Amino acid sequence: MPFSSPLVVERSARSIPKVTPIGRGCDLPGRGSQRPLLLSWGETGEEDFDRDWDREIEEIPVRNPRVARALIEMFDRCDLVGSAVSRIVRDVFSSQDGDDIGFAIADTLNDNRTPVDPEVKSVLDAFISEVIGGKTLAPIVRKFLLFGDAFVEPIVHIDRAPGYIQRFTLLPTWDMFRIELNDGRFLGYEQRRFPADRSGVAFSPVEIVHWRFQRQHLYGRGLFYDSIEAWEKAKATCWDLSKATRNVGINPTVHELPESEYSDARRRAYRQEVENRRRLEGTITDFYTKEGGKLYKLSSSDPDLSGLVTVIDKYRSWIIQRSQVPSYLLGSHEGGAQRDIATQPALAYARFIGDVRGVLAEGMRQLCNIELALHGIQEDRWQYRFVFPKIIVNPWDVNDETDSSTVEDQDD
Repeated sequence: MPFSSPLVVERSARSIPKVTPIGRGCDLPGRGSQRPLLLSWGETGEEDFDRDWDREIEEIPVRNPRVARALIEMFDRCDLVGSAVSRIVRDVFSSQDGDDIGFAIADTLNDNRTPVDPEVKSVLDAFISEVIGGKTLAPIVRKFLLFGDAFVEPIVHIDRAPGYIQRFTLLPTWDMFRIELNDGRFLGYEQRRFPADRSGVAFSPVEIVHWRFQRQHLYGRGLFYDSIEAWEKAKATCWDLSKATRNVGINPTVHELPESEYSDARRRAYRQEVENRRRLEGTITDFYTKEGGKLYKLSSSDPDLSGLVTVIDKYRSWIIQRSQVPSYLLGSHEGGAQRDIATQPALAYARFIGDVRGVLAEGMRQLCNIELALHGIQEDRWQYRFVFPKIIVNPWDVNDETDSSTVEDQDD
């Protein structure tokens, strides 16, 4: 499918978006939909801007639907996955005490001596402050942690020179397809309604910023991809536990009536009387019968459901381990919180946060390079690095900090 002519979308805060064609000099159109195309496009193929503006945007699995549905369900319904992702996203942008949030351009290059070009730093400082600073990119981190990929379309403002990135559109992960030929040539991206859609939106390579976490080949791999099986089994076991709890939690009362004195009609009348009393008066705790009648519980032993509980705990521990977050930070004290704090999990978590920041920095660098190019700054001057807040890995020693707060240059 040929790529469409570039467009720029300019949207004011209180008006319907206006689409204006521009010359071919702009490589960054605003044509993608932040809502899945299956929902945001009508039968005529034109976007309905008056529909669903005030509703939450949800992912609809198009690419790899089996995995997508499992990961979406895990985030929505598994407390461990939701808590782990929220903590990781928070720690990527924040210091331990929360005083420092976001990231910045360092004053020097990687050698810690050579100063960054003043014009480059000035442009990028303004770009971070006005467009991508603070926790603005948090939804991107959440998406590539959960799904393995995140896609953003920069929206360029070109009414005056120099141009600049006005904002960006976060596109649905499972709508987006990366197009690469067998020989590795990269053609661009497509946003589709379904896998074989031929009328979707096509993008050239420079129009989309693509974050790939745990990159495989074309796409990344979500943090909890390996936990899908554990989640499915945990769900089934929880259902078994719930059913077993209901079954053993109800210990029926046996009404043994003398056969010689109670005909079928009299037994039915007795049963109806007890049920009527229960409906009118609630739970009945005492029965009074004539001589020869007996009332007793069906079971006199306590049920043991510890086996099911142990299995569920095992599946949960697998999910915790895959999250890379120390168990005590997720409210689990398996193995002892003190042992975790005193040894390696905290250090491993700090390194993991550094890795996540490195993935984030790859896409941030692409956005920053576009901003520098729009300001007419030549490529050989695009030398800079990002710095993040320090990570304290030992809560008992606030002076114990790691160097993972600095994200080195992610050169192409």
